[in-house]
Amino acid sequence: MQQSIYDTMNIKNIVGLYTMILNQIHSGKLTSAMLYEVNLLEWAAYRKGFSLSYKKKKGSLLNSRVLISISTHPPSLSPQ
Repeated sequence: MQQSIYDTMNIKNIVGLYTMILNQIHSGKLTSAMLYEVNLLEWAAYRKGFSLSYKKKKGSLLNSRVLISISTHPPSLSPQ
């Protein structure tokens, strides 16, 4: 995958934007088309040595939550 503007961001900003976009998608404020941006953020984090993933916790629309997992690995240009 080609580099994106997200590759210039530090990991704190990547995680913050990742969290904000996912929460807004799952609350209905953004469409699922923004999942492409989520994918770009995951790749940018991966190249910096972190893996990002998420899971939507079931509940009512007002009480639903997005759980985000962050793990580390050696920086790489492509997944193993």
